[in-house]
Amino acid sequence: MKQKLQDKLFTAFPKLFAQKDLDKKQTCMCWGIETPDEWYDVIYNACELIQGMIDSNQHLSDKYPQIEFTQVKEKWGALCMYYYPNTDYVNGVIAMADYMVQHLDKKNKNNRIGIRNY
Repeated sequence: MKQKLQDKLFTAFPKLFAQKDLDKKQTCMCWGIETPDEWYDVIYNACELIQGMIDSNQHLSDKYPQIEFTQVKEKWGALCMYYYPNTDYVNGVIAMADYMVQHLDKKNKNNRIGIRNY
């Protein structure tokens, strides 16, 4: 992903991307977000859902702890978002985001997400 788009994500979600400035011995986030630029909106929306749930449930910090991404990349055409600590809610959001990038309609002239007809 282009640095400009990464910086927008890092600025909008500093808690999620807190590891971006750590050494490569500590995290893979030091390599940045390794995905196609076309996935930006899906990743942004996933981050918005994740951080929104955490922020609105601070009183339930044991159930919705602040998570940090350790790596965000494309692997064999799939969106891989690795993070810590593990929660079911975040697993679900990431699974949905991966589903959406798998089905981006590249023919849509407006660059909106569409589902292919099978």
